Amino acid sequence: MPLTDRINLGLELGARPTFTDYLDDVSGTYVSYPELLSGNGELAAALGNRTGELTENGEPVIVPTGTQRGDSAKKDWYFILGVTASYNFLDNGLMGSRRRGGRRPGCYD
Repeated sequence: MPLTDRINLGLELGARPTFTDYLDDVSGTYVSYPELLSGNGELAAALGNRTGELTENGEPVIVPTGTQRGDSAKKDWYFILGVTASYNFLDNGLMGSRRRGGRRPGCYD
């Protein structure tokens, strides 16, 4: 949207479906903390269920293997927001500042 003959502003908002439920890594079922720890190490176990990070003590929340994790029936979406500003170095005539009457140099009929 032109604000003046030289300054423009733009705004874009978009919602995009992903057709997958794994964009946020919350789908399917959990694997228990002890099972992940013994089979894949401390990092995998810590990332397997991050619910404990929301508690005061930060201790891992241990749930049995097979516990529902998220809702696999609903697919993920993501949203974007963009703001742009631009400056026109040449007169583009969008706001009517260009003189419409008379001949311009270099234009012939």
